[in-house]
Amino acid sequence: MTDVDNVLLGTSGWSYKEWIGPFYSKDDKSLLRAYAKVFKTVEIDSTFYRYPTKGMVMGWARYSPEGFVYAAKLPDLITHKKLLDPSQGVEEDLQRFLDLMEPLSSGGKLGCLLIQLPPKFSYKPNELEGFFKILPTHVKFAVEFRNLSWIRPETWPLLEKYNVAYVNVDEPLLPSEVHLTSGLAYFRWHGRGAQPWFDYRYKPEELKPWIPKIREAQTKVKKVFGYFNNHFHGYAVENCLQVAEMLGALTPQQAKAKMKAENHFKAASTLREIGLEAFVTPPETTFEKLISVFMDTGRLIRAKEIRNDELKIEKETPERIEATVRDYHIVIDSESKTIQHDCEDWRKGLEAKRFCKHIGKLLQSIDRTKATDLLKKIDQERDELDKLGPNRRNRHNLQHSLVYWCCFCRFLLQERLLWVLSLRGLANHISLPAVRFSIRFIGSSCFDRWNRGLSPESKSEEVGAMSVLPKQSVLIISPLSLDIRS
Repeated sequence: MTDVDNVLLGTSGWSYKEWIGPFYSKDDKSLLRAYAKVFKTVEIDSTFYRYPTKGMVMGWARYSPEGFVYAAKLPDLITHKKLLDPSQGVEEDLQRFLDLMEPLSSGGKLGCLLIQLPPKFSYKPNELEGFFKILPTHVKFAVEFRNLSWIRPETWPLLEKYNVAYVNVDEPLLPSEVHLTSGLAYFRWHGRGAQPWFDYRYKPEELKPWIPKIREAQTKVKKVFGYFNNHFHGYAVENCLQVAEMLGALTPQQAKAKMKAENHFKAASTLREIGLEAFVTPPETTFEKLISVFMDTGRLIRAKEIRNDELKIEKETPERIEATVRDYHIVIDSESKTIQHDCEDWRKGLEAKRFCKHIGKLLQSIDRTKATDLLKKIDQERDELDKLGPNRRNRHNLQHSLVYWCCFCRFLLQERLLWVLSLRGLANHISLPAVRFSIRFIGSSCFDRWNRGLSPESKSEEVGAMSVLPKQSVLIISPLSLDIRS
């Protein structure tokens, strides 16, 4: 926060391991306490992904100093999955969230709740007003749009009517316009990166144009909240404190933190320039950084929009994950270094080695440490795959095509019939030194489950295998689970 009376500046989230160095010390036992020594507000990001426990909220209240203020995102269950629809019970969902946040609100530490809408939520004023009507008046709210259709004159009177603040943003999708629609102003700086936005370090000249906007808002509203969401590497800390300095309200504690962050990034930049990377321990690679290598921002957002009940993890071991997402199947086998999946976007992205939203959802849902380790392995294999010759590439693509075709066949099976897939002439085009098909016969009593994408091992019996080597080969497909390995 700055010492400007009604301006509170902070970051979106505070619990990031990669902030140890530029902001935190290894000796900090409580990151929240260390954060609160420098800033007087924070935006809670974790509430978007899951409801907090009562004990967690009580801890936020207890371990933050007097005068510290929180903003918090509404759960995505309300904003992204049920799309604010009162007919789907969002009023009860909202009340549950408000009850959990009561320790903050009763203690005067809840500044505002953020309604972050998904990109697909286009201009629908009636739907938005229907949700606004159920909002309690004793809590302040702000709404962030991610669809350009909302940036129109008709939007602002609607927000003013219900005293909901418009979230003024700096991001690639929306204009950096400022609209004041309630007794508070809300600013969010997301960054201007490509994949993703948040991996971005603002230059001082990019932040200066925001200073007069903040000052103007400060004179027109009772409270100004501003949060930096470019949390990668700790950039949010540095940029937030730079804005505080430009406003002329940097405290001695903040000045010290700002110098520490700037020195850290300067030292890191110097090491890169003189080519000393090989002599220093590389920085920790985060899940967010790794996943952005394989998915663009749009797919990451769409992955988060998939409901949790649409994902079912059938099997999870240290070496293998089997899951279904909606009607699609995913098998990730780190031992054989293969990913099997049957959606069209995955097929189209094979050449670019790009993940689809289904794989993104799976990786976002499993244990974060395991997902990060898995992505590191996949990233290494991705580099090795770049070095393969065209024959190996074709073989990889062929294996995927066979998996894709066999998964497609399950939709065509209406009863327990045998399908015959002729592979005549396959060897004329691509050399397959060893492709083994392990065929399992699944009893008719299990067929309904199998047709939904499940193949219970307890009700399957392996009946044979064959190698595709001769120029004429026949693959007999019955209700089965299919493994392909090279």
